[in-house]
Amino acid sequence: MAYPALRACAKVVVGVSGGADSLALLHALQALPAAERPALWVAHLDHALRPASEGDAQFVREMAAQWQLGCTCERRLVRETAARLQLSIEMAARQVRYEFLAGVAQAQGAAAVLVAHNADDQAETVLLRLLRGAGLAGLRGMRPLSRVPGAPQLLLGRPLLTVPRAAIDAYCAQ
Repeated sequence: MAYPALRACAKVVVGVSGGADSLALLHALQALPAAERPALWVAHLDHALRPASEGDAQFVREMAAQWQLGCTCERRLVRETAARLQLSIEMAARQVRYEFLAGVAQAQGAAAVLVAHNADDQAETVLLRLLRGAGLAGLRGMRPLSRVPGAPQLLLGRPLLTVPRAAIDAYCAQ
């Protein structure tokens, strides 16, 4: 794995939305030699924001089963969380997602969570922070390796953070 800190992890949770980025990450991890990869556990959160979201969950379950990986899929009502906590849908989705991923990691005895943020996501994050008037720390963007928000005992890895979306699409097309 790209991160020395993750090499010591016996098990990691991979956040999989069902989109190209997260499926490419899962495929690349699965393709690593067994001696070089930790045990993988798939976690999918249905945010209940789109009519097709239940189909995404079923697709992720099928992919995990095809690769003989454990999988946890849950549905959370993000709109209700946003209203209750007076957050934007995006902020509520982020909070609910990281709570879910941390819970799955803890339940599975995993030491880390991997997500599929890519270079395009990083550029968007920096631009949005710039537009919101973020200071220098905010312009740094996402870190490739940090801690799961709300669960500092868990590592959060973003192995695709330097990979452009076009390269991920090309990988998926192969």
